[in-house]
Amino acid sequence: MRTATCGWTGSRTTAPRRKRKAHFEYPPGASVPIVTLDDPGAALPVGIAVSRRGTVYIANTTNNTGVQTAIMIYDPGATEPSRMLLPPTQDDELGWIALDREGNLYADYFNPVYVSSGVLEWMNARGPAVDLGIGVPDESLATTRSGALLACGGGCFEIDRGTVVRSFATKKKQRGGKAALRADEKEVFVTSGLFSCGTWKYPRAGAPLGFFNINADVTGMAASPAPPPGGPYTPATPLPN
Repeated sequence: MRTATCGWTGSRTTAPRRKRKAHFEYPPGASVPIVTLDDPGAALPVGIAVSRRGTVYIANTTNNTGVQTAIMIYDPGATEPSRMLLPPTQDDELGWIALDREGNLYADYFNPVYVSSGVLEWMNARGPAVDLGIGVPDESLATTRSGALLACGGGCFEIDRGTVVRSFATKKKQRGGKAALRADEKEVFVTSGLFSCGTWKYPRAGAPLGFFNINADVTGMAASPAPPPGGPYTPATPLPN
């Protein structure tokens, strides 16, 4: 099974002396990458997801660069993207992405023109995208075993059929910005502000089990071992065929 992580941009130089983004794949426990994934896009990488087959999905955001945001797709074993997925409009800035066990792909987005956010779904990871009609923060996204979405950013919420069924409040009345489920889905970790993380029993969102300091600005988080892809999300209103 393929394991991948995003690398930083501009570390590779190709003729004619032009810097390009690259993403790096590491085997478990290694500090040296074994595969480099080239990214010809001009936008900045934000979210990453890997399917059971080893297909890698990397979401690029515009980050106010004016470049079209997209999800780059790398087939198993490939080092160049084979295709890409686009949001409904070029004003939609993609962020975090997640897969479910049926191969559907989800991405949160923010639209700076209409000052709106939400979640898009590509059935079987192919276009066109459908807006699920749920306005959620756009800093973290995960699927759960039951088919709910765990969406965070200025708040952390579990959403099922268009309804928030539970939220995870952190200390000092802050709310989480990133979340990660343990593989058995019995515990969830949620960042509290910039420099600490809380942990709760899941799915019961009662009092937190505790907090620990991170002493760094958290841009992403995952639990090890990671949970398998969750169930497909069912929206409150059936999606068009």
